[in-house]
Amino acid sequence: MDDQEMGKIIRRVRKERGFRLEDLADENISPATISNIERGVPHVNHERAMYLLEKLNLELKDLPKLIMGEKRKFDEYLYYLKSADIKREIGDIQGALEKLDSLQLSDDHPLAPMLFYLKGKCHKDLQNFNRAKRNLYKAIQLTSQQSDHTNIEAVSFLELAICEYFQNDLDNALKFTESGIDAFQHDGERQDAWYLLQANKGLYLERMGRIGSAMKVVEDNWDDLSKMENVQVKLVFYWLRSELNYRLEMDEEASRYAMEGLELARINRKFSSTHSLSTVLGSVYLRQGELDKAEDSFMNALGCIGKLESKESIANIYIRLGSLYKLKDQHDQAAQALEKAIQTGKEYNDIPRLTSAYIAMGELLLFKGQQREAVEYFNEALHFATKHNLKKREHRALYGLASSWKGIDEQEFQKCMMSMHELQGQLRQTERVFFDEVD
Repeated sequence: MDDQEMGKIIRRVRKERGFRLEDLADENISPATISNIERGVPHVNHERAMYLLEKLNLELKDLPKLIMGEKRKFDEYLYYLKSADIKREIGDIQGALEKLDSLQLSDDHPLAPMLFYLKGKCHKDLQNFNRAKRNLYKAIQLTSQQSDHTNIEAVSFLELAICEYFQNDLDNALKFTESGIDAFQHDGERQDAWYLLQANKGLYLERMGRIGSAMKVVEDNWDDLSKMENVQVKLVFYWLRSELNYRLEMDEEASRYAMEGLELARINRKFSSTHSLSTVLGSVYLRQGELDKAEDSFMNALGCIGKLESKESIANIYIRLGSLYKLKDQHDQAAQALEKAIQTGKEYNDIPRLTSAYIAMGELLLFKGQQREAVEYFNEALHFATKHNLKKREHRALYGLASSWKGIDEQEFQKCMMSMHELQGQLRQTERVFFDEVD
């Protein structure tokens, strides 16, 4: 029997009987010594431990039986925690929460961090983000009081980042993800979380328009692709590499990685990746002027929408369809696609793409010579871009507004030009490179 096992039993018995450390302390044993015994500190005098057992009316010969009982309880709790997580994964989130709420674990129980982490994930899935965050913060707090070979701290930061992402706070999403990466134990459990943290970091950087930084994340992890057990995570890296190459105007590379990813998605029937990779491939064809291939790829992407578990990102396909129809001089179809992009951006609170959809609609109206009508859309885009710190989109919205007012209202035109100048000055004072934000 090791000191830590004996210490755990002593602590459990003391708490079950309602004793504080001070209640058991006397002139022969101090509260600090009792605490050391319970924590299994190895240098504690053996006689002191025997004295504490006597005070609790415990005999040394009874401890192995008590330890086995404790292990059975631990295994039972662990089973129910994992069962609840399976319920959550298959969509029975309320059932998972009921199971988790029925487990009464003290904060010092070794499984308590996992309990709060799983509660946090359930509330995140229900979009109860404040409750999710409270549980995830609690999980992180409890892991700081014990060794974290489980990597609960790292995955709790990962889930906190996802909460922030769904609430359109990309700065905090990135910060929490980096905290998760810093907390990750490479010799601990949940090894698959490392690559999920890396993939999410690349995704958030891409959403923020920090293309060079996002590409570095991809390149740093690309050689480990074969080690990634989670196919969906691997496909996120394929999408990132193809999308980032597209936005850097490296069309050959974008097309190659999109095609490789599409084959992997087809084999594994991952429709969300088929949707996103087909969108990238269609965008490459669109820029190359191969409009029939572009439309075919976009139709493949649209065909996946009914099979998507999550539809938060579908505004993007409608934005790019709008660009296709604009090039084909099918302006009514372009407007319909962009209105659909605006509608889905609002429905799923996808602020970056909603902002882009407003900009695209404004640019379409400018192209048709409807300057005054374009102002409304550029103003909406400017509102969201400013509120959510989307600097590149803010610049594009200001440029669109300036173009809309040109020749109509000189005062408004000059105001937009001054705002653009100030924005570029702000950007040059930061570490971010403005022209890194390529569409």
